[in-house]
Amino acid sequence: MRRWLQRHGLWVCLMALAPLSPAPGAEEGSGTDDFEGGVAAFQRADYGSALEHFRRAHQAGLDTPALSYNLGATYYRVGEYGHARVEFERLLGAEGWAALARYNLALIARRQGRPEEAVRELRRAARLSRDPKLTALARRALEAVASEPSTRSWIGFLSLAPGYDGNVAFSDEPELVGVSDNDDVFVEFLGLASGHFPSGGNAGFRFDASLFAKDFAEVDEFDQISLRLAGIREGAFRRWWTGVGAILDNVYLDGEYFETVGTFKVEGRRPLGEGWTLELRNRLSRIAADDDFRQLEGWRNQLDIALGLPVAAVRTTLGYQFEFNDREDLSVGEEFFSRSPNRHSFYVEASGAVAPDWGVTGRLEYRLSAYRDEDRVQSGGASFIEKTREEHRFDLRVRTDWSPAPTWFVFGEYGYTSNDASFDEFDYTRNVVRIGVERMF
Repeated sequence: MRRWLQRHGLWVCLMALAPLSPAPGAEEGSGTDDFEGGVAAFQRADYGSALEHFRRAHQAGLDTPALSYNLGATYYRVGEYGHARVEFERLLGAEGWAALARYNLALIARRQGRPEEAVRELRRAARLSRDPKLTALARRALEAVASEPSTRSWIGFLSLAPGYDGNVAFSDEPELVGVSDNDDVFVEFLGLASGHFPSGGNAGFRFDASLFAKDFAEVDEFDQISLRLAGIREGAFRRWWTGVGAILDNVYLDGEYFETVGTFKVEGRRPLGEGWTLELRNRLSRIAADDDFRQLEGWRNQLDIALGLPVAAVRTTLGYQFEFNDREDLSVGEEFFSRSPNRHSFYVEASGAVAPDWGVTGRLEYRLSAYRDEDRVQSGGASFIEKTREEHRFDLRVRTDWSPAPTWFVFGEYGYTSNDASFDEFDYTRNVVRIGVERMF
């Protein structure tokens, strides 16, 4: 532990080397006085005053890479790592600043207990740097973090969370799905092991194995166990960080086999500059199900596009997903029920730091589902209703996380769902609350 603290302290000291010089290209009166006041306060370790000066400089119209870097360095010093990350991500697209930004993003990742991310950023910093001193610093930091136990090839994650679900059956008419109670308490468990094995350069293989279990106190029909195995090849291609691989999921309901999902995944992420990022992902899945659920068998494709952007000190993501389904569907006598929806989802997610070890995330999503073929439903006697099933779903989720130690997390989460469907039996509202603890090791 002493050696870890010594190394960690060294990194913090290196972080203090912010560019303490006047903002280049700035006109007098445009915030330069506050910029220089912030530099002076930083030099005497008065980080609170430095932060106020740098903020006022920004409010006065000063917008330079040097100011973003100084803001990031000062936020780091006062423990506001989320704000610091936003400032350093702004520099990724600024000419001549990418290597230094990557180095400092590595420091933040290490401080927040994400050693693998720290290693990736340090490697990028060493590769991008044209400054021999910065290159040497990045390489020494790589050697230090590589020798720590927390950077071994395999990492683990455990989560345990009791909670309350106000609509277990996803229906306001639970008798339609054969349950008498529609609300219940539950306990969730998630265990994950993830291994990363470099294969040269910036590429490597990642293997994941996970177990998810959810146990309801009364409504056993919805008890769930999910097993997952995944293999992903990750690497850098030009300015993209890419991943290509396969995922296998087995799902059991109430102790009985439900379905198997095999997925081929391709994804990529790249910075756009000024803290903006672009993420693309496509997942093609083949689904096999138990005989009682053959209508769910078939193909599913999910295409995701996400744009990350900094809004003040809040990390914001705007996303869209298109989901295509080609399932077996369900025929019962002369009745027909489509199980092949095309879905369009739009969401906004925002996360920020309330305190150094306390964060809040909010997400709002709208999903439109239009089923491919008309349902044919007997309405009484010999008459039938033929209508396309369409649903409009709104989801709201708010989560707060607190980290009492680098590898421990305590969280609380609230979710609300409202689903409005063309068939009344699929209308529902749902409230879910979870409180849990997580550990990385």
